[in-house]
Amino acid sequence: MSRAPRRGGLTLAGGLAGAAALQLGRNLALAALLPAADYGRAAALAVMLAGVELAVLGGLQVRMVQHPRGGAVPVQAAMQGFVALRAALAAALALLLAAPLAALLGLPELRWGFAALALAAPLMAAAHLDRDRFRRARRFGPGALCLAGGAAASLLAAVPLAWWLGDWRAMLGAILVQHAATAALSHAAARRPFRIAFPRGEIAAAARFTAPLMLAGALMLLAAQGDRMLVARALGPEALGAFALAMALATAPAQMAVQVLAGLHMPLLARARPGPAFAAAAGHAATRAALAGAALIAAAALGRPLLERLVQGDLAPAAALVVPAAAAQALRVLRHMVGVAALARGDARSDLAGNLPRVAALLGAGAILAAGGPLAAVLGAAAAGEAAGLAVLLRRLRAVPGAVPTLARPVLALGPAAAAAFLLPGPLAALPALLAAALLAVPRPLPLPAGDTP
Repeated sequence: MSRAPRRGGLTLAGGLAGAAALQLGRNLALAALLPAADYGRAAALAVMLAGVELAVLGGLQVRMVQHPRGGAVPVQAAMQGFVALRAALAAALALLLAAPLAALLGLPELRWGFAALALAAPLMAAAHLDRDRFRRARRFGPGALCLAGGAAASLLAAVPLAWWLGDWRAMLGAILVQHAATAALSHAAARRPFRIAFPRGEIAAAARFTAPLMLAGALMLLAAQGDRMLVARALGPEALGAFALAMALATAPAQMAVQVLAGLHMPLLARARPGPAFAAAAGHAATRAALAGAALIAAAALGRPLLERLVQGDLAPAAALVVPAAAAQALRVLRHMVGVAALARGDARSDLAGNLPRVAALLGAGAILAAGGPLAAVLGAAAAGEAAGLAVLLRRLRAVPGAVPTLARPVLALGPAAAAAFLLPGPLAALPALLAAALLAVPRPLPLPAGDTP
């Protein structure tokens, strides 16, 4: 790989990781400044926000990059019109669904807050699509700037808003500031004038192309937010606050790992020849994912005593939940990278197949809460769903010579470490994770035919 593409991939990964870290900082600041119940209410806003983001932007970036004339001015103007139409629909749906969602979560006081998130839709549509056009030439700097800059603005706004308002409205304001800043930065980084058009043919083609991507995104959204919805409805905002804090601590580093590893390994997997070269590339990506997962479990287990000292009151249960949450997220990182390998081989349905077991696990989580079970058991159901999704993806890769045996090593190393996180108390859970990391760090290169590069 030449230096320019490698530098571009690292720029993208750095921007994504930086944005995730800044959003984690915002969430931790609000957890420290707000009462537990209001932090739980603030976390509930993420359910509506994720739906608005999917409705406005789902599949758009892929369409811009995939379109054979995606760099042309008329096509970019049409995509700008397409996203504007979707934003209008998303805002209308947010207004219509605000009251039912608030009732479903058992948080009627959030009705107007969910409705106010309709404002995020036009802010997203106002962003200049030059940031996505630049990706066609592997120029990731503008996109990274928009992501990280918007997250930084959200963090800077969250603290004074929390001091001023003192409740969940601080998160609402920080969210709107983030999307306004992201849109402003996209125009600052743009090289073309902002143009918008509504050609029927281009918009219809874009709608057809993005529909299956949005369906996969909806499943991912349900998997990511379903547990929070169940906890909010069954146990109320205080329990949701503790659950959401533990999930934020586990999800932010996991999301960083997912985005960085996918950004770095997808080009290698797509370029590798079928057979030993692809098996080696897939095994390398999965090994790094398992290493990241093991590190996440170990860090959560070793950091739990510190979290117990820092988090008091109604948020204190978060300390007991952070290690199981880390185990579930570790399995998610590995599942995602195996899914990336399947996608690189042309399996367009791998996202759907891998997410279905995770969504089905919500039924088990709901039954656990209905029976009065502990929150850790809800995370156990999530981990079981991730493991089942991983098994489904491995089965779909059976036709690729050498892929499954190569992927078995990281799976067998991380699996017991994740299970131990639910069984061993406190810092002891770090020992199996550290052992797994040590085993995975020992290189096992796969012999390749001459000319193949993983």
